Amino acid sequence: MHFLATLLLLTATQLAAAAPTPTLAALLARGDYDAAVARARRMPDSYLGELIARAESLHLHRDPEWRALLHDHRTWLGRPVSEVDGRNFFTSRRGKYDPHQELLCTLASFFSRRPVPPTRQSPQCRFRARYTWLRERLRFDPERLPEQACDTFQAFHDAADPVGITVVFPSSHPNSPSSMFGHLLVRFDGRGHAGAARMLDYTVNYAAEAGGAAGATYAVKGLTGGFPGRFRIIPYHMKLREYAQMENRDLWEYRLRLPQPVVERVFEHAWELAGTYFDYYFFTENCAYHLLSL
Repeated sequence: MHFLATLLLLTATQLAAAAPTPTLAALLARGDYDAAVARARRMPDSYLGELIARAESLHLHRDPEWRALLHDHRTWLGRPVSEVDGRNFFTSRRGKYDPHQELLCTLASFFSRRPVPPTRQSPQCRFRARYTWLRERLRFDPERLPEQACDTFQAFHDAADPVGITVVFPSSHPNSPSSMFGHLLVRFDGRGHAGAARMLDYTVNYAAEAGGAAGATYAVKGLTGGFPGRFRIIPYHMKLREYAQMENRDLWEYRLRLPQPVVERVFEHAWELAGTYFDYYFFTENCAYHLLSL
């Protein structure tokens, strides 16, 4: 019996050694971006290997804008961790805790067309703000890394046509305890919209998905991060009807003075966040906190 077990172990080892090593293209096709990065490091002549070397020489993983795109902060021990809790927001298996590896895996993912759930779009289209920022910093060669057509995002961008950003502050509502903990909206002001036409603009809303929770359960979960918080992008007239007409709440609007590239980056990042979630906390990681982090 011992001899048979040893023989089977040796056979399995020999078969594993004889198995062909997956190519870089195969690793990218199946979405194993950590393994693709490791392989590309040994292939400096590949374009991915070249981009990885360039990104590391520039220390892009330490850039405050990259940290902001990941919603990264430091724990009391000084370790990085992202406040995003949805697994599909990260291209690396350890991306939530490793902004360096997440940057490299994001670069690798841009060579793939493998859909990212839940949007079922390729990484270039799913992570528009990351793609734009890395393309600007690393100056992608379009011949070696072609830009993919992102029809869904482009159609949404064309419909919104954002040229400005307005912060909207709704007053609290007595029947909604969570509204007392800093509720805000961000409105993307569309080109040529003024007066009543502003109702056609799009807003970004962040709120807890409380389901049917009420009473003590609602309070405990809201204080301990028991609800998922999600970003939603919806037409302004829908929120206006909800707040001003159905709930009789006052609204204050504050137009921000931002250059167009910043407006575009915020719009792209809102698109990224609409496909994931955060743990919602009434006093800390609430609506105002996360909307201002855009």
